[in-house]
Amino acid sequence: MIAAGRFSSLTWGSLAVLIVTGVYAVSGNVDKLSPLFGQPAGIVLFVKLLLVAALIVILLYQIYTLNPKMKKIINPATPKGQENALEMARAGNTAKFWSWTHLIVGITVIILAVILAELLEQ
Repeated sequence: MIAAGRFSSLTWGSLAVLIVTGVYAVSGNVDKLSPLFGQPAGIVLFVKLLLVAALIVILLYQIYTLNPKMKKIINPATPKGQENALEMARAGNTAKFWSWTHLIVGITVIILAVILAELLEQ
């Protein structure tokens, strides 16, 4: 969880860049995107926006739920024992699952951004 503090500003900065570039890309092409579900670009944009929302939800879950839970388990004052080891393993597996999910959804968003740019060029 030490890395969470180190990369937190990078995460929020990347999210801000993603939102700003998305708004910029769409601002000049609004006519191509309406009606939203009538054209492929509108559908791709809608799916991309849903996935960005999912990224934000996963990020908030990791920061405000998993991070405090891991800090509590790792705290030296926490009694060590079999129950603590089991809780640590569960929390680790949960964090790993959500980290991989976040990575895969993020890569998918990037791919959809490329597809959207190509569709808007046509």
